[in-house]
Parts: sequence; C-alpha cells; structure tokens
Amino acid sequence: MKNICLLISTCFIITFSSCKKSYVGDTYDFTNTLAPYVELASKARIKAAQGSVIKITVQMKTALTEDVTVNYSITGAGSAPINGTVVVLRNTVKTIAPITLPTGIVAPGSTVAAKLILTGAIKGSDVLRIGSIVPTTEVINLTITP
Repeated sequence: MKNICLLISTCFIITFSSCKKSYVGDTYDFTNTLAPYVELASKARIKAAQGSVIKITVQMKTALTEDVTVNYSITGAGSAPINGTVVVLRNTVKTIAPITLPTGIVAPGSTVAAKLILTGAIKGSDVLRIGSIVPTTEVINLTITP
C-alpha cells in the first residue's frame, strides 16, 4: 500500500510540474507592422498607340474602410507631365484604371519613351506609402507609337 501511494504521488507531482514549463515556441507575434501601401500589380512595359487607352492595375496590401485616391504622372510624353488620379474603392484591394494616352506627341515613323509613375496616395487625410519597400519601383515604362 505504501508503494502504491508513493507511485501515485510521484505521478501526480510529475504531471503538474511538467505543466509549469514555459517554451520559447509558445509566444507568437501576429501583429501587422507593415503600414498600408499602394503599388502597381504589374510593372511590365506597355506599348500602345497615342490616343489609345491603356489599363493599369493599382493594388493595396489590405482593404481599407475609406476610398484611396492614387495620383500618377506620365513623364516623357511631350513637354509637360500628364497627371491623373485613380480611386481604389473602400473594402477592395485593387482597381483597374483606364488611362487615355495623349495624341499629337509622336511623329510618324518614330516612337516616344515615357514613364507612368505613382506619385502619391491619400486615404481621407492620411498619406499612404507608395510601394511595399522602395517607392521608386512603382514605375511602368511606356512606348508610345503613332
């Protein structure tokens, strides 16, 4: 009887003492530390005729509860940059924006190299980051033909 009580006591002590240990793998940090950002879904070169409509996809990491206004600029297609905006609607992560290329900028038989650059993004009164890491990577090279 003495041995049985000793055995039960030992098992009881071992069982409860093993529950008190703390393991490094027990604590996981699931906080989201990357701020909201806006980027181009594809940065592939686009070749299009002047006056035609090109489509770009602007996307975000997460859907936001307010509309996001994204500003862009097309440089190198004429003397002054062509500026415009794209709106990503609330509770969505991307939008496809049609952009009409200007006319009268390409002489017959030649091409014009231009760049479409995301210049800013605003959600309400908050300024969002352009690109997840390097903002200057949010550029699409354009080749505009007559």
